[in-house]
Amino acid sequence: MKDAWAKAEALAKAAGVSLGELQSITESVQGPQPVPMRMERFQRSSAAPVETGEVEVRAAVELVLAIK
Repeated sequence: MKDAWAKAEALAKAAGVSLGELQSITESVQGPQPVPMRMERFQRSSAAPVETGEVEVRAAVELVLAIK
């Protein structure tokens, strides 16, 4: 969020305007989604298998600011 605000300030300065109030914030996340599992299947397993490895998750924040 700091990066988004800093970029907005730099763009505003380059355009010769100043930033106004924050209008909205939107977040989007890309990554693996949980898979629903039927309760009967969950209760039958004594332990859930856990695999090692890496998971990549990306997040983006969009700020909409008023200008003066």
